Amino acid sequence: MQAIITKRLSATNTKGTRIKATTGSEHDSVTVSYDYSLSEEDMHWKAVSALLLKIEWARKIPYWHGGWTASGMVWVAGNERGKRVLEEGAA
Repeated sequence: MQAIITKRLSATNTKGTRIKATTGSEHDSVTVSYDYSLSEEDMHWKAVSALLLKIEWARKIPYWHGGWTASGMVWVAGNERGKRVLEEGAA
């Protein structure tokens, strides 16, 4: 199993602030637009959930734990005390 890495991407002239989630192998990634109604951690989790749904890990490993790093967050599979994968369309 791989870790998932998330980082905040600053706004540019053409795109707003975003959060990017990438598998540890950097093979798959998802970028989501920033929702300012959510906390920073919840935004990172939203990106992780989108990535897990994309690569079809959501059903196999529904619980994840995140920790902050100097450049964002890292997420690893965990038990039911972790965050549960968000369903598609949920915030």
